[in-house]
Amino acid sequence: MRNTLILLICTFQLQAVASYGQTARLTLDTKEIHLEQLFKQIEKNSEFLFNYLDADIENIKAKISVKNGTIQEILTQALKNTSLTYSINDRHITIFRMQQNPGKTIHGTVLDSRGEAIPGVNLVEKGTTNGTTTDLDGKFSINVASNKDVVLTFSFVGFIPQEVQVGDKSVLSITLIEDTQALDEVVVVGYGTQRRGNLTGSVSAIKSEQITVAPVGNVTNALTGKLPGLITKQSTGLPGSDQATLNIRGFGSHW
Repeated sequence: MRNTLILLICTFQLQAVASYGQTARLTLDTKEIHLEQLFKQIEKNSEFLFNYLDADIENIKAKISVKNGTIQEILTQALKNTSLTYSINDRHITIFRMQQNPGKTIHGTVLDSRGEAIPGVNLVEKGTTNGTTTDLDGKFSINVASNKDVVLTFSFVGFIPQEVQVGDKSVLSITLIEDTQALDEVVVVGYGTQRRGNLTGSVSAIKSEQITVAPVGNVTNALTGKLPGLITKQSTGLPGSDQATLNIRGFGSHW
C-alpha cells in the first residue's frame, strides 16, 4: 500500500509540472521592446526560462498587448513577422529560426549571338552572394529562393550584362550580346595598336594612379605585383642602378 501511494503522488506531481505552460497567465502591455528585454521581463514575472542565440534575436523588437494571456499568445505576438519560432518544454522556452525555404534549382545554358556556348560566365542571384559560373559547355546549375521575384544577373568580359527574372521557370536559355564598344577599344601592344576585338593574345592593363601611390626610384619597381604574368627582379640597390629586370611570361627583358 505504501508503494502504491508514493507512485500516485509522483504521477500527480509530474502532471502538475507538465501543465504549467498551459495554466500560467501573464499580463504584458509594452511599447516597442527588444526581444531580449521582453524575455527577461517574462522570466522575472514567471517561472519560465528562455534559451536562444544572441545573433538570432539581435536588433529585433516587438510590441506586446496581452491581458491575462498564455505564454503562447505572448510569443505569437512577439515573433510575428520574424523568421523565429519557439518550442515549450515544461518551463523551458527555446527560441530558434524557422527552417529556411529550400528553394529550387535552376538549370540552363549561356550562348553568344552565334549560338556558341560561353564558358566561365558569372551568374549571381541578385541581392545575394549566391552565384556560380558556366562550365565548358556553357551550362550552369544554381539553387535559388523559391519566390517568383528572383532575378539572375549574367556577366562576362566583352558582353553586355543581362538580368533575367526567373519566375516559374526552372530551365533557362540565355543569349549574351557582344559589347561592341568594348571590342572596338584600341589596345596598345608591344608592336603597335590593335582593336581589342581582333586581339587573340592576353592583355594586361594598369592605370597610372596604380603606379603612383608609392614613391619608387624607377617605374619598373612600381610594376611589382601589379600585372599577371609579369615578374620583376631588382638585383642591386646602388644609386642609379635601381631598375628591375622584367620577365614577361617567361621572356626576359633587361631595362
